Amino acid sequence: DEEQKIEKMTRSFLLLKNKLLVSG
Repeated sequence: DEEQKIEKMTRSFLLLKNKLLVSG
């Protein structure tokens, strides 16, 4: 499902952003 794919991408993006904020 396309919507589910977008949700997954958004979640992984937020996780990555959090990692950058923590490391930075």
